[in-house]
Amino acid sequence: MNRVEFLDPLRSILMFLGVVLHTAQVYNPDINWLVSSPETFVGASYISQFIHSFRMPAFFVISGFFFAWSLAKYSVSSVLGKRLVRVCVPLLTVALTVNFLQYHLLWQQTSSPKYEYWQYWRHGHWISHLWFLINLVCYFILGTLGFLVVKRIANVTKFRQAKYPIWLIVVLLPLMHILVLSTNKFGFPLYQNVAGISVYLVFSYLPFFVFGMVLYSNKHLYHGFTNTSFFIGITLVVTAWSIGKFMNSPKADILATVVVNYCDYLATYVGIALLFTLFSKLFHNRTKFWQYFANASYSIYLLHQLIIVVISSYFVKVGVSPTLGFALIIILTTILTLVIHHVFIRSNIVVGFLFNGKWKDNK
Repeated sequence: MNRVEFLDPLRSILMFLGVVLHTAQVYNPDINWLVSSPETFVGASYISQFIHSFRMPAFFVISGFFFAWSLAKYSVSSVLGKRLVRVCVPLLTVALTVNFLQYHLLWQQTSSPKYEYWQYWRHGHWISHLWFLINLVCYFILGTLGFLVVKRIANVTKFRQAKYPIWLIVVLLPLMHILVLSTNKFGFPLYQNVAGISVYLVFSYLPFFVFGMVLYSNKHLYHGFTNTSFFIGITLVVTAWSIGKFMNSPKADILATVVVNYCDYLATYVGIALLFTLFSKLFHNRTKFWQYFANASYSIYLLHQLIIVVISSYFVKVGVSPTLGFALIIILTTILTLVIHHVFIRSNIVVGFLFNGKWKDNK
């Protein structure tokens, strides 16, 4: 299978939605974020919930898909080495610079013990919005091991040509997540942090990455997933969401909790299928704009949170209205991150390597 062009625009937009999500958190009445405005609007809560429901799951499916694509084309050692550099170098760079500056600014604003310097590394504050890079490091290693094992013990060619009912696969997929969640009942430390790294985040998103690898490996499955009926898909999403909402309660028993989780994950997978279907119809060929935006989206995500913290802190201080502040923060953050990417990261080999993990230019 050749490189699937529509996944680059989709991945870019998913990364950009991180700007929208974190801006909405500033004005979300339901949570306290790094910066929380005393003036909120209920729309921010709905925006946050909507984006959160599909953004990172879809991102990890795409990551798994491209990882399997790379393993099929290049040597295992080359793929793993390049992917780890691509992730670990920017992770360390941003942790030592951008996130440390963000941590310092927040500590100055609050004077809270939570922001004492010695806790920055010990309690995992260096991770912040970079948790998905930690996940990718784990997934690349686990994915490589899984690929080598499957290649040795299974008939890969036969699997690629097998025809599985797409509806059956989608119905079964949420059960992988239920299985992950159930490990806590058997003593696995699912809800603990290790050196600030969330065990839950690593394992709860792992099935999406695995599914992405499987999706690449089976052409029939890929064809069915990217040709989902919009009417059936939207109906399933609304139905699953409604059932989950109806059964969700603080007093829910184990069965009801399982049903709620199942419906949430089912809606997520069907939503991802709808995204794949929509983008496969809209984006057939690579364009210079999307190629540029695909390269820039990594920089946008790495840098955006500090800029949002700075701008939103000022807006809250001077009393900018929530709706105006929401729009302005998104616009200003997007412009500033694109300028930084274009002027510094894209144009300088060393800076590009530090923030994008590539020695060659990002043009």
